[in-house]
Amino acid sequence: MISRCSRPAVTVLELLIVIAIIGILIALLVPAAQRVREAASRAESKNNLRQIILATHSFGDAHHGRLPTVHWHERGPNPGRSLFAAILPFVDQGAVFNQMQNISGIWRWRIPVFISPADPTDPLALANRVPSLSSYAANAQVFRDNPRLAATFVDGTSNTIAFAEHYSYNCGIYRFQWGYQMAASVPNHAATFAEMNDANPKTNGNPPVSGPPLFYPPNVTFQAAPRLSECDYALAQTPHRSGMLVAIGDGSVRILSPSISPATYWGAITPARGEVLGPDW
Repeated sequence: MISRCSRPAVTVLELLIVIAIIGILIALLVPAAQRVREAASRAESKNNLRQIILATHSFGDAHHGRLPTVHWHERGPNPGRSLFAAILPFVDQGAVFNQMQNISGIWRWRIPVFISPADPTDPLALANRVPSLSSYAANAQVFRDNPRLAATFVDGTSNTIAFAEHYSYNCGIYRFQWGYQMAASVPNHAATFAEMNDANPKTNGNPPVSGPPLFYPPNVTFQAAPRLSECDYALAQTPHRSGMLVAIGDGSVRILSPSISPATYWGAITPARGEVLGPDW
C-alpha cells in the first residue's frame, strides 16, 4: 500500500505573517508609485513652461524684440489678442490662431501645452466643460507697458521670472482663460492694483529690496499645493509641494523652493528695480 503524505495546513500565524508582508510591500510601493507619477507630471509641466517661454522669445524675434502684452488696451504687437493667444503659432497651434476671428470664438479650444497635468482644478473644469484654461500665469510686471526684450529685463533675463504655475479654475471665484483679455480672468500674477487686488510687489530702501504687496503678510511668496478653498487668485500657486516651476526670462525653467525668501522671490518678480537676489535664487 502506498502511503500518502498529507500537506500540512497553513497556520493562522503563517497567514498573518504573509498578510503583514504584503501590507509592508504595498506600503512601500504606493509612495514609490506616487513619487514616479509626481516626477512624470513635473517633467511634463516643466516641458510646457519651456515651450511657453521659448514661444515668447520666438514671438519677440518675429516682432523686432517686442514681446506680447497682457494688457488688451495697449498698442503692443498683439492688438486684440491676449498674450497666450499671441504665442499660439509658436507652440504649434497656428491652426487655432488662424481660426480665431473674434473674442467669442476662443472658448472651445483646449491647448494641452497650457494645462499642467498636476493642476488639481483641471478635472473639475473638464467636468463642467470649461475650455480654454491656463495652468500657467504670465508675470504682469514683465508683460505690461508694451514690453521689449532688450529694455524690459533691466535686472537681467536670468534674474526675472516670466511665467509661473497657477491653478486654472475656481481659484477664489476666478477661472484663468488663456484667450480672455479682461483683467480678472487673464492668466497673470503680480499685477497692479487696478487689475488684481493689489498684487503688485512693493520695493523700498537703498539698495532696493522688494517684498509682497500691501495687505499681505511679510513672509508671503507663492502658494505650495494649497487646498482649493485656500487658493489666492492674486498669487501664483503650484500643485507640487516640493516647489513651484517657473520659466525664467532667459528661456530656462527651474523649481523655486517653498522656503525661498520673500526678498528673493519678489525681487525675481520685478524686472527692473535693481534688487540683488539672495543665495536661495
